Amino acid sequence: MSIKIKQAINSVTEEVINPLKSEISKLHANNSDFAHEITKLANEIAKLETENCNLKAEINNLKARTALLSKQEVPLTRSVTEDTSEKPHRRNDERVKTTGIHFLKNSVTEKAKNSTDAKPLKS
Repeated sequence: MSIKIKQAINSVTEEVINPLKSEISKLHANNSDFAHEITKLANEIAKLETENCNLKAEINNLKARTALLSKQEVPLTRSVTEDTSEKPHRRNDERVKTTGIHFLKNSVTEKAKNSTDAKPLKS
């Protein structure tokens, strides 16, 4: 009877216990790999959180600088759409607006035609 019990124990060991031990070993190895990956990911998350904090600080600094600059009085240049009709010496000039710069169209030639001091060009 003891031989049958030993055979049964050996059979259970070979068919059940050894495969379970093998699976447990694989799980331990996988667990170790996962633990290593989790550690790497945690380090990466910590780096990203630090970078995020630095970017937030930079944004706050830029907001503060923008607020300071907006409080300063900065002389503004004349706008392209600004109305110049209140200036009598420019009232009758026809304006051509190009890239924010005003050009007087034909004003020089009109003045030359109306001028009595104009000398004819020599050909």
